Amino acid sequence: MNELKTIILLGILTAILVGIVYGIIGDETGLYIGLTIAAVINFSLWYYCDRLALSIYQAQPLNRRQKKNHFSYGRKALSTG
Repeated sequence: MNELKTIILLGILTAILVGIVYGIIGDETGLYIGLTIAAVINFSLWYYCDRLALSIYQAQPLNRRQKKNHFSYGRKALSTG
């Protein structure tokens, strides 16, 4: 269900962007430019979404000295299958 909501949201946002660019330029060229901009934005957000989410929460990588129990838990979970 969340995938459907995401597809609908991206479709609506793409339509709004294409409509704005078409309103500014006013030709078939405006439609192509709007679709190109929307495609670049959507691909960029898809490609960088993990980095964006981690930067929002200011995530930092763990090392063995800081969180020893997290690494041992991961090793234990991997070894059991």
